Amino acid sequence: MLVLLELQELKDQLKKEERASQPATVKQIHTIKKVWRKTFREELELSEDVTQGEVQQLFNQANSHADYGKWR
Repeated sequence: MLVLLELQELKDQLKKEERASQPATVKQIHTIKKVWRKTFREELELSEDVTQGEVQQLFNQANSHADYGKWR
């Protein structure tokens, strides 16, 4: 049973890493730009090949600046 649990955790981690390296969606880019503008009062410039992981880091940065805790 423990081996199955470890295997599932490994699969979940691999999915998370795979998702982080995928290109960010239009909605994610739009949302982070909106959050960034509201939080820092400045425009956020992103490259065309920004990944979901990079967008997540930006959300975490904006969120920690606003003292809301961590985003998932």
